[in-house]
Amino acid sequence: MTVTVPLHIEGNPDEVGAASVFIDVDVTGTPRRFLFDTGAARGRIAMDAAASFDQTPSATPGRGALGAARPQRRTRVPFLRIGTGPSALHADDVVMEVASAADPGPPDILGQEVIAGHRWDVRFPTRTLTIDADAEDADADERPLVLSSAGHPHVDVTWDAVTALAVWDSGAGVTVVDAAFASRHPTLFTPLRNSRGHDAHGITADTAMVTMAACVVGERRFAPSLAALAPIAGIQPPGEPAFDLIIGYPLLAQADWRIDLQQGTWSFLPR
Repeated sequence: MTVTVPLHIEGNPDEVGAASVFIDVDVTGTPRRFLFDTGAARGRIAMDAAASFDQTPSATPGRGALGAARPQRRTRVPFLRIGTGPSALHADDVVMEVASAADPGPPDILGQEVIAGHRWDVRFPTRTLTIDADAEDADADERPLVLSSAGHPHVDVTWDAVTALAVWDSGAGVTVVDAAFASRHPTLFTPLRNSRGHDAHGITADTAMVTMAACVVGERRFAPSLAALAPIAGIQPPGEPAFDLIIGYPLLAQADWRIDLQQGTWSFLPR
C-alpha cells in the first residue's frame, strides 16, 4: 500500500548548497525525526530513545566516507512506523546502532534495515517521499540499479568520455568524490576551500571542497554542484561494487527520483 510523508530538508549553514533530508518516524509510540539514508547499511537511534531497549555490543563496525566507524552498541527497536493510517509502513524488531551523545551529526538514521525491499519516490520541490507507489507513476525509462549485498543503490555518472559508478545516497549532505579519481580528472573539479566535515559514523576530518562539473545521469544533464574530496575508493567490502563517488543532496535535488529496491531499478519522476 502507498503512503506519502513530508521530507524535512535542513540546510547546512556552513556549506551553501549542502543539506540533509529527514522524515518523521514513530518509534514505539514516540515521534522522532530520522535522517533518510539510502547509504547506511544499518541505521542508528539516539541513546535516550534506546535506553529502555535491550542493548548488546556491536559486531565489527564498517566505515563511512571519512574513516572507520567507532564500535557502538546495538539495540532491537520493537516497532517503527512511517506514515499514518492503514497504508503506513511498519517495521518490527529492527536492529539499530545506538548513537552516543558525543557523536556529531543526526543521532537518528534510517538505514537499509528498513529502506530495503521498498520503492521510494523522492520529490525534492514538493518535499515529499512516497513509499511503494504504483509502478505507472514513474518515467517509462526504467534503468537497472546496481545494488550492494547490503542494498546500497548505485548509478553511473558521466562526463563526456569519463564514467564513474556512484552510490545514490540520500543521507549525504554533499557529494563525495574519491580524491584519487579527482586527481586523475582535474578538469572536472574546481577547488574551493577546505572544510571540517563529518560522516554518518561521527568521523571528522578536514576535506577539500570542490565544484563538480556538469554531468549526466541516465541521459539527463545535471548542473555543476558542490562536492567534497575524500579517499573513498576501495572502502567497500571485497566483492561489492567498486565506486568512485557518493552522490548527495546538491546533485540529487536537481531531479525527482524513483529508487525501486523491490525490482532493482531506478527512474526519474516527471516534474
